[in-house]
Amino acid sequence: MNNLIKTMLCSAAALVLAGTSVAQTRRGCQPRRRARDLWRRRLHSQSGRQGIAYVCETHLDLQPVFPRDSVSRSAVSASRLANAGWLSAKNGAQTDSLQGKIRKFAGRLPPHAASVWRANTTHKAHLNMPHPRKEQLDEFSRILDILDELRIKCPWDRKQTNQSLRPNTIEEVYELSDALLHDDRKNICKELGDVLLHVLFYAKIGAEKGDFDIADVCSNLSDKLIFRHPHVFGTVEAETADQVSDNWEQLKQKEKDGNKTVLGGVPASLPSLIKAYRIQDKARHVGFDWEERSQVWDKVKEEIREFEREVARADADKAEAEFGDVLFSLVNAARLYGINPDTALERTNQKFTRRFNYLEAHTIKQGRKLTDMTLAEMDKIWDEAKRQEAPGQDAEK
Repeated sequence: MNNLIKTMLCSAAALVLAGTSVAQTRRGCQPRRRARDLWRRRLHSQSGRQGIAYVCETHLDLQPVFPRDSVSRSAVSASRLANAGWLSAKNGAQTDSLQGKIRKFAGRLPPHAASVWRANTTHKAHLNMPHPRKEQLDEFSRILDILDELRIKCPWDRKQTNQSLRPNTIEEVYELSDALLHDDRKNICKELGDVLLHVLFYAKIGAEKGDFDIADVCSNLSDKLIFRHPHVFGTVEAETADQVSDNWEQLKQKEKDGNKTVLGGVPASLPSLIKAYRIQDKARHVGFDWEERSQVWDKVKEEIREFEREVARADADKAEAEFGDVLFSLVNAARLYGINPDTALERTNQKFTRRFNYLEAHTIKQGRKLTDMTLAEMDKIWDEAKRQEAPGQDAEK
C-alpha cells in the first residue's frame, strides 16, 4: 500500500506539473489525458487490484469539468487527491513539497477555474490536512472583502436590513440543525458557511450604522469566553463538566450586561419544547431540582391524572393547561435521564414520516388511495414498513 501511495503522489505531481500551465490550457493542449492514462497503467501495474480504477474515478473525479473550454482537469484531480486523505502529514516531506506545488498551480488558474478548484477542495472535511492558521485567517478576510463588495454592487445584498435577514437566519439555523441531526458532514460544512454569512452580514450592517463591527463581535466573544472559563484562564478549579456549567451560569449573572435573574437568559422566542428544557436546566444550577431523579415519575403521573380529570369534565381551557403541565413534567424527566426532548421528538417525527411514506408509496403501487383502505389494511403495510427498517433505525415500535 505504501508503494501505491508513492505512485499516486508521483503521478499527481505529473498531473500538476506536466504541461498544465494556463498558457497551455488556453491553447487547447491536453497533456492531462496522457497523464491520466499513464497514471492508470502504473496504478494497475503496482497493485493489480481492480478497485484502483474505482478509486481514481470516485475520489479524483477525472470527468470533464469545463465542457466548453480546455482548463486542465488536474486542478480537480489534485484537489480530490487531497480530499481523499493521501496528502497527509504522515507522508512526510514528499507530501509537503507536492502540496505546495499543487497550491502554487491553483494560484495560477483563471478565476472560473479557481472557483472549481475551491469547490473540489472544500467539499470534504480536511481531516488529515487541517489548514494552517494563516490560511484560515486569509479565508476569513476574503469573505469579508467579498461581503463588502456585495453590499455595494449587488441590489439584493444592498437592500438587506436586520429585519429582512432575520427570517432567513432562522431558516439557515434550522438547515444546519437538520444536517447535524443526520451527521451529514458535507452539508454541515455548507450550512455553517451560510450561518457564518449571516453573522458577518449583521456585523456589516452594525458597522454601517456606526454601532459595532466584526472586530467588536469577536473581541466581546473572546472576553466573555475568558471570563467564563476561570478554570482555564484563572485560578478557579473545575474538575467536571457539571461544575463548569454551574460556574458558567453564576458568572453570567455577575457580568455587567449579564442576566439579572436566573431565567433571564432564556430567549422568549425559543420553541416551547426547547424553552421548557432550558428553563428547568437553569433552575437546576441554583439547586431547584429533585433530590432523586426517580421522584419525577410521581409528578408525571400526578399531571396525567389532572389532565384526564379535566378532559372528562370537557373543560377545554383547563385541559389545555393541564396538558402543558404533562409535557413540562415529561421534559423534566427527559432532562434528569440525560435525554434531549427535542432530539427525541424529532427522531419520532422522522420515524413516522419514513413509515407513512412507505405506506403511501405501497398504496400507490397497488393503484389504490389511502382513503379507500381500511385501518386494518394500513396497519398491515405499516408493520411491513417497520420490518423493512435497518437494525437500530427505531424499528422496535
